[in-house]
Amino acid sequence: METQNQNEIRKVVREVIQEALAPVEARLAKTVTDEKLDAAFDHQAALIQQEFRQINQRITALEARVAKLEEATRLLKNDVGNAFSRLEKTSDNIAELTVTTKRHRVDQITLQERIEELEARVAQLEAARHG
Repeated sequence: METQNQNEIRKVVREVIQEALAPVEARLAKTVTDEKLDAAFDHQAALIQQEFRQINQRITALEARVAKLEEATRLLKNDVGNAFSRLEKTSDNIAELTVTTKRHRVDQITLQERIEELEARVAQLEAARHG
């Protein structure tokens, strides 16, 4: 009987302890779950932060490339403008040279005609003198 009483006492004590520990176990399980969630969120936050750093580095690199391309475009635009200006000057010089060349040809023809006239006159004078 004493053993049965002891067993019943143990059973009752066990039930009382289990009832007393049930909220503690629930809180402990919630705390463990919360800690796991916090750790998972912290891990995800670290991964996202790393991704943002990488994206920021890529954006910075792209901005640098864009700045270089803009500078190269500006220089190219200046070079094209200078080349166009030289082309206009060359075109003006060619037009002036063409006019000068035509004038020289006219002058050359005129001189040639004058020389022919003078040679004909010299020939007449020589013929008259020998004649």
